[in-house]
Amino acid sequence: MADAKPAAAPSGGGWGALEIGVVIILAIGLISSITGTKSTPTDQSGAEITETSNTLQDANASCGLTVQSPKPSSKIGASIEITGSTSGCNWSPVDDVALYAIVVDAKGKPVSPYTKVLKTKLPVVESGYGVNLSEVTFTARVPITKTAAKGTGYLILVPAQSSDTQTGTVRIPIIF
Repeated sequence: MADAKPAAAPSGGGWGALEIGVVIILAIGLISSITGTKSTPTDQSGAEITETSNTLQDANASCGLTVQSPKPSSKIGASIEITGSTSGCNWSPVDDVALYAIVVDAKGKPVSPYTKVLKTKLPVVESGYGVNLSEVTFTARVPITKTAAKGTGYLILVPAQSSDTQTGTVRIPIIF
């Protein structure tokens, strides 16, 4: 029996590649949650894409502006229908103009004319109770007049009047 081979060590005592990979992924997730690092989606130009309730990206610039349509990342065709309201802050109307709008394609090239978005008529309310007199509603159709590069472009909204302290534009991502 001198020629007998020793018994092989049982397997399963070490870590395999799969276990090591799972531990690394969990460690990265834990470190990201501790440091607050978040993965934010971006478009082709590297701009951050957010989907808030009113599709606006900068809370300071959007103060006083509510946009019901278009929704973020809406696919558009020959024109864009814009609806919403302004209620002061950075978005005060001038005469009949609520704001201005322009559309740029995925390469940042303008594909629509610079368009005046006019105020809509508010119903006459005799008592005035429950009506925000500073709120202005708007609706407009912005035509796409040039061929747009495919991908994510933007509907850019500009206040009717600029302020010395705050002037900002709001970009709403759209898909061509």
